[in-house]
Amino acid sequence: MWLLPVLVLIRGLYLYSTDEALLQFSLAFGVFSCVFIHELGQLLAANRLGLGIRSLTIYPIGGSAQLSEVSERPWKELRVSCIGPATHLIIAAAISFGLVFSDRSLSPHLDSPIPFLETFFNRLFWLNVMLATLHVIPAFPLDGGRIFRAALALSAGRLRSTEVAALLTSFIALLFLICGMIWMSHVWWLIAMGIVIHISGQQELMKARYFASLQRQLPDVSPRTPIMIPIEQLLDEESRPNESDFTGMIWNPRNHLWIVWRDGQPVSANALVGE
Repeated sequence: MWLLPVLVLIRGLYLYSTDEALLQFSLAFGVFSCVFIHELGQLLAANRLGLGIRSLTIYPIGGSAQLSEVSERPWKELRVSCIGPATHLIIAAAISFGLVFSDRSLSPHLDSPIPFLETFFNRLFWLNVMLATLHVIPAFPLDGGRIFRAALALSAGRLRSTEVAALLTSFIALLFLICGMIWMSHVWWLIAMGIVIHISGQQELMKARYFASLQRQLPDVSPRTPIMIPIEQLLDEESRPNESDFTGMIWNPRNHLWIVWRDGQPVSANALVGE
């Protein structure tokens, strides 16, 4: 992630003029700033909905947040995921307003980096339009993949929805790879994106299957005798659902346990996922 601006600068100095290379280098940090705002908006939305964030992985095209709640009906995840593309549209709208207000053109400035500041914001506008479009593609780790999975899970269950979404993700990754190899001189970065998308889809599928296996391993059907711990030692306000009929898993950061809930009742705790 952090090597990308350096690679952009080296590639720009090799292929283009110094001004163009510096402009592309600056745009890399401009895109990172927009991605940060994207993730900040999602974090605020998750906090407003009562969702905790266990960890956050940042990619050059966005981020992937590990939520502290895994629900069979992830309507909260659906709302949080929609914030991502909307954030880039808002940023693009703000930049376009500034350009139009100052009597600047919105047509792409690709020929020359001069004037530097105008060209920077012009390209940053189009990059945000591209990111907003990219994040509605139904593939992991893009927001579109989570939107697609969450929408399916409202009626089909999380595991089955993740399987369908992961299959679609692999198909989209293959298209990216093919296009990147055919038009390598222009869109070589599609090859890297295809690889990242495919790996992310498989990771999401493995996690969904693992969580599903944990939910099936309840104490009343386990061949081993469960260890009985008073429930008040495992539950706190952070690990209680907001929905009365919640089915899924909620992370308890104090005890480092996943609390398994079924129809609003805690049924087991599992430390296998742990850190």
